[in-house]
Amino acid sequence: MNTNLKIGLAVGLLVLVVFGMTVINRAVPEDSRVFEEEEKKKELATREVVGYDQQLAIGYDPNSPHAELRHHQGYYDRGEHQVTYWIWNSNPEPLRVTFVETTCGKCRFADLALVTVPVPVTGDFVEPMAALFGGAGANPNAVGDAVYYDRVRIEQAIPPASWKRFEAKLPSTFAEIPPAKSKSEPSWAVLRLNINVAESKSFTAYMGFQLPDMKTPLTVPFVALMGLSPMCEVYPTVIDFKDVGEQTNTVTETLYYVSSLHKTGGPVESRLPKPLPPNARGDKFLAFGEPIEMTADECDQVARKIGNSSKQTMAPRILGGYKIPLTLNRRAAGQQLDHDLGPTEKSIEIAPESGSVDAVPKVVVRANFLGTVMLEDQSFIDLGSYITKNGVSKVIRLVGEKPDLELESVPDQCEPNILKLEATSAPESRGGRIHWNAKISIEPNLGGGVLPNTAVAVFRIKGTGQLLRIPVRGKGGTS
Repeated sequence: MNTNLKIGLAVGLLVLVVFGMTVINRAVPEDSRVFEEEEKKKELATREVVGYDQQLAIGYDPNSPHAELRHHQGYYDRGEHQVTYWIWNSNPEPLRVTFVETTCGKCRFADLALVTVPVPVTGDFVEPMAALFGGAGANPNAVGDAVYYDRVRIEQAIPPASWKRFEAKLPSTFAEIPPAKSKSEPSWAVLRLNINVAESKSFTAYMGFQLPDMKTPLTVPFVALMGLSPMCEVYPTVIDFKDVGEQTNTVTETLYYVSSLHKTGGPVESRLPKPLPPNARGDKFLAFGEPIEMTADECDQVARKIGNSSKQTMAPRILGGYKIPLTLNRRAAGQQLDHDLGPTEKSIEIAPESGSVDAVPKVVVRANFLGTVMLEDQSFIDLGSYITKNGVSKVIRLVGEKPDLELESVPDQCEPNILKLEATSAPESRGGRIHWNAKISIEPNLGGGVLPNTAVAVFRIKGTGQLLRIPVRGKGGTS
């Protein structure tokens, strides 16, 4: 899956770096007044101005009985979203909060709401809450998950009127966290950044925190990692049928057209659109069945399969999708036309029938068709390393399984065109098989460097017109 199923799952991780040590002017005489001021500065520089909790990365568990674990945030479509951070004031004075600046040009606003109910905290105090999610012993992440989702519920219960909005670069707009009852009973608040997701990137909001005896605010960066999730993706992105024997007429596989943002049912405006018939650019050997809507269980199974194949610690989220049967044929349907022998690679686009996407999902189909003629002893022609100014040539041997086969070289279809393929020799029949020699070469001063992955020598079976395409490898150098 495209790196785009964003099968990595950080959810607005909070990174806080506190800095701003006060510079002490040592040139001032150390009378009692200056000494007191210096001590005050030292205390201010080392004390906790604002407390914070790093927002935990929450795992997605498609089999969890808890809805929050099945549908956690962490997948974002294009547009406006909010990222939450929990902060506290443990000082006996009120703490003013301002929005200094942001790296996101469209992210001008922050909101802050005071929390008046007991707040779950990390550390030893959180152990009892793990029981909400089956106990800490049953799930190593239960403690963190319990804290996170308990806070989500607290945040959701805050009335809209309780949120105070303030704007970046406007110190006159601010919010205030009241004094703490004591060091062990801080005043809690929820800070929300309004983020505009336009692409996969991170945004940094610089917030200012100021106590009454501070001349300038302490600036703290809040980093939000926001990955843009595509509307639809395809799994697997590569289907490799490997060797397809001569007696195999068709090979089949199932494509999954899935979304981490949309379901197949529900309101039209949020529904995953059905995929159009896949675009194989007129390939006569590919056939597709009608897309079939996936069940919730199938979505979960594919999510786990993606997680296992990409070695992710947790499965990605899949809310909806369609299954698309794909068949690769040896002979074009309804035609007397056989597929070329040798390796093949086809790129298929699968677009939605409605809506716009940043990039049309694609799947690559590979196979190596075996047949009545093949390169003897190898699956590719190896020209090795050669000196470009001298050129290179090599005799290759081909073998056919039927004694009456006729084979000819097709130099005008070789890629790249610097490959020179001479006519095949007269066939030799040995042991019920037929053998040919052919010569492939690159003339001096052509084709420096590594030959492209598409390099191929082409032969044709007379009578049927079926082509045999053999990969060519080699590297030209100066010495």
